[in-house]
Amino acid sequence: MFTNVQDILSDKLQVSVQIDDMYRLGKPIPGKIRPIKVVFPLLSDRNKVLKARDRLEGTFPKMFITEDLAQKARQKAYAEKFGSAKPGPSTQTAAVPPS
Repeated sequence: MFTNVQDILSDKLQVSVQIDDMYRLGKPIPGKIRPIKVVFPLLSDRNKVLKARDRLEGTFPKMFITEDLAQKARQKAYAEKFGSAKPGPSTQTAAVPPS
């Protein structure tokens, strides 16, 4: 798996970066492809890959590169992009009865 990811980064994205760790997410399910989380030792390496991810478009139809954000960070990014918070468990408010 390591050499395949490293080959894609260098050949398709044309970036030279170090990989600190990588592993598959989730439990194996027959017929499903599990995502791979790649950890870079430097923030600059991660940013190089994120900037070059458009070069991957059209080469592998089911492959994409995205950031792994915590739920609150994802909601904040969504709100900044679309102007409102995406409904979800932590954005819903409970009705408080009047006192």
